[in-house]
Amino acid sequence: MDIRQIKTALKKLRNLRKEGVSEFHLPKTIDSTCKNAGDIQIEFERSRKNGLKVLLLMDTGGSMTSHAERVNKLFSASHQINHFKEFHYYYFHNIIYDAVYPKANMRTPISLQRMFKKHSEDTKLILIGDAYMAPYELLDSTYGYYHSRFRMNFRLPENPESGLDSLKKIRRHFRDSIWLNPEPIKYWDAPTIQEIGNQVPMYFLSLDGLEKGIKKLIN
Repeated sequence: MDIRQIKTALKKLRNLRKEGVSEFHLPKTIDSTCKNAGDIQIEFERSRKNGLKVLLLMDTGGSMTSHAERVNKLFSASHQINHFKEFHYYYFHNIIYDAVYPKANMRTPISLQRMFKKHSEDTKLILIGDAYMAPYELLDSTYGYYHSRFRMNFRLPENPESGLDSLKKIRRHFRDSIWLNPEPIKYWDAPTIQEIGNQVPMYFLSLDGLEKGIKKLIN
């Protein structure tokens, strides 16, 4: 799976719309002129542009380190092709709790509520991670707050949510979402992988898995 192949697959993720100022359209002008007995009839048409917005959420650090090369290829391809109306990305570690992060050092949290306000429900969401962790990391409602190393003036929320609760909230906000897992499928019987796969359609992080995931996002 190289960057060129990934770009080709990602270009299938599109929703072409007529946007912007009308431009001179030569083929239609020729056709209309012929139908008009040779009298020139100028035709204009608005260009068709991809109206899709894409949000990439990437697990970083820990067990994902061994998968960094593949994840970086997908990120680079998504960033380079200039194919989407909007393309944004954030990072998380293991599972998302109450925030995501604009940089991999995870020092400046962006709350889920802020993310939801910025990215509308029609944004196509792609999560990347091995979904492998201790069950309490996914299911315990206080774990994500007590173990956030970079919080200043930490204060436990009145109604803390587990990583699974946050994932369900994310799933409800974004109409179309998939999870790309770099872990070999033979290991997907792990409890947390199964639980996350029950919430978000999961595909193996490969060219074939990416193409299947894209079909899911656009159908």
